[in-house]
Amino acid sequence: MRTNHLALGLVLGTIATILFAASLPMTRLAVSALDPWFVTAARGALAGLVAVVVLVVLRRPIPWGDLPRLALIAACLVIGFPGLMAIAMRTVPSAHGGVILGLLPIVTAVAAVFVAGEKPSPFFWAMSVLGGSLVVAFSMRDGLMLPVAGDLILFVSVAICGTGYAFSGTLSRRMPGWEVISWAVAISLPVLLR
Repeated sequence: MRTNHLALGLVLGTIATILFAASLPMTRLAVSALDPWFVTAARGALAGLVAVVVLVVLRRPIPWGDLPRLALIAACLVIGFPGLMAIAMRTVPSAHGGVILGLLPIVTAVAAVFVAGEKPSPFFWAMSVLGGSLVVAFSMRDGLMLPVAGDLILFVSVAICGTGYAFSGTLSRRMPGWEVISWAVAISLPVLLR
């Protein structure tokens, strides 16, 4: 039984990684013809509708006491991050954006220190700084990927995303992670469908 759970986790993790990797190129393609905020609202609304169905079918109780935190998570992960990413994709190549998104793990770790009181080891920080430095060095190699205005927007979107992930992590101590993001997109529906 445990092996089946592990295999399912690996399969779902692989699918999620592929979908996340396709996010920037697909967003860039979408914003070439559509308004970035429309693209943000459409993707969030679709996810929200699916989440509502899942939450209703599984009879998950509404987490009334957690609604303020879920609203903050929604503002970060459902509206802020994808909205700013969509705006940036109008001016930044998706490959370049992907390099900047490579900073997301270290930004999330920093946010987790402040939001969740996490205390990563010095080795973790050393490796994170090394990884972040490699991402920056790669993006600046040979002057081929000089910073542009869209980079600042992407950096802000990464900061917002890392903060949203950290707040999600604190809430996932009390409810499953899938439920946290499901409630976040579900409660976003009134804003997204406007």
